[in-house]
Amino acid sequence: MRRVPLPELLAELKRQATQSGQDRSCALSHGARVAWRVRSGEVVFSVARPKVRLGDSELIVFKAAAQVPAEAERIPVEGQQELRTDDGTTWHRVAWKYRQGETP
Repeated sequence: MRRVPLPELLAELKRQATQSGQDRSCALSHGARVAWRVRSGEVVFSVARPKVRLGDSELIVFKAAAQVPAEAERIPVEGQQELRTDDGTTWHRVAWKYRQGETP
């Protein structure tokens, strides 16, 4: 299976989310999961990983690869959301929200 560069993968997922109006996500090789939601001009890009917090450098790489504009709202503003699934797994998540016109 061909490894797709992260920026290319994220651009394709965003394109699919924009065209379909449905969320698009993908599990990556090291356990992280990325997702796009594009509705009515509002864009949400999120990164999550089970059990282990996302590192600051990882978040910088994901944000750059996804071409998230500097003006995007970070959710949460600081730290990471902790989401617990029914099986007890804790996911650590960060998202960015912005309007479609803010993209480069």
